[in-house]
Amino acid sequence: QALCRNSTTAEGTSIPHLCTPKLVSHLCASSSMAQQVERGCLPCTNCFVTVPQDKYYAVESFGKFSHMLKPGLSFAGPDCCGCCVNFRSVTSRVDQLVVSVHTKTKDNVFVTCKVAVQQSVLPEKAVDAMYK
Repeated sequence: QALCRNSTTAEGTSIPHLCTPKLVSHLCASSSMAQQVERGCLPCTNCFVTVPQDKYYAVESFGKFSHMLKPGLSFAGPDCCGCCVNFRSVTSRVDQLVVSVHTKTKDNVFVTCKVAVQQSVLPEKAVDAMYK
């Protein structure tokens, strides 16, 4: 168990508490920052795609990662009937989870506090967020 010093309650006060790495990984895994499968902007083909400002798009050619697309209108590559090129996306917005944590202090008092965990995808780690 490790002492997490940067935790804040829903009221904005900072309190130290004991948390396990398993709890932190569980909180991050239960996030709503799941990746999504996207479609191109032309019917029956995925050659062109419009990438929104708040998302990262990965291009897959025949199921294998090819490259990342920048926001705006992009050409992904030649495609036949939408079967050669696919897209995956993940949002770049900050996601916040408010979780109730039960812990025991050093003086044997049980405390329940609400902890807000914020996470977002870094631009240079967008590929890792989608595939790892």
